[in-house]
Amino acid sequence: MKKNSFLILIIFALLIISSFSCKKDSSNSSTITTLLGKWKYVSHTEKENGVIVGTPYIGKPEDYFDFKVNNVLEVFFNGQKFSTTYSISGNKVTIVNSGSNMIFEITFNSNKCTLYNQDLVQHYEGIFLLQK
Repeated sequence: MKKNSFLILIIFALLIISSFSCKKDSSNSSTITTLLGKWKYVSHTEKENGVIVGTPYIGKPEDYFDFKVNNVLEVFFNGQKFSTTYSISGNKVTIVNSGSNMIFEITFNSNKCTLYNQDLVQHYEGIFLLQK
C-alpha cells in the first residue's frame, strides 16, 4: 500500500511540475501576433532631457515598418528602404540598428503602435508612432 501511495505521489508531483514548466508566455505571443505585418510610419520624435530636439519626422504616405514572421524588419523611410532583424520579449522589441541593439517598449492602442526608447545615460528618448 505504501508503494502505491508513494508512486501516486511521484506521478502527481511530476504532473504539477510539468504543467508549470510547459506554460507558454502568452504576453509574448500576443505581442508578436499584434506586431506582425505592415505598419504606416506616422512620426518619429526625439527628446533630450524631456525637450523635443529638432523637428519631429512626419511620415510620408509611402513610409512603413514591416515586421515579418522570420524576425526581419523592413523599413521604408525618407525614400530609402532597409532591412534589419528584431526580436521580442514580453512588451519589448529589440531592433538591430547599425550593429547596435535598440530596445523599445511597445504599446498598442486600437490600430496604433508606439515604440518608445529611452537612454538614461544620455537623457535621450525616441518615440516612433505607427498605424495599421
